[in-house]
Amino acid sequence: MLVKKKENLIRIDTYIKYILYKNNRNFIQKIIEKGLVYVNNILIKKNYIVKINDVIEIFLPEKKNIIPENLKINLFYEDEYVIIINKQSGLVVHPGKGNESMTLINGLHFYFFKKEFL
Repeated sequence: MLVKKKENLIRIDTYIKYILYKNNRNFIQKIIEKGLVYVNNILIKKNYIVKINDVIEIFLPEKKNIIPENLKINLFYEDEYVIIINKQSGLVVHPGKGNESMTLINGLHFYFFKKEFL
């Protein structure tokens, strides 16, 4: 991205927020802190002030696909707006480092996928 005159002299996180409007400022500050934003091929800090003709590069992390898995989920209540689950002890809620599968989210993904196509 190339900074234009009307975008001159604002903080980099504010500038990126306008570009990536679906992401919150906290997410944007984290990608800057993780070293995923460069200005003019230089790694910058979150308080960097953009200038006219700055070239900004953003390297967004890849989103992981949730794999549906057939897990036993103890449903307590469900309607068209809400689902209440009695989560068993020890069941990890969402995939993360060291727990890529067999999580509540994987099971719910399977449950709703199965419901939609049956």
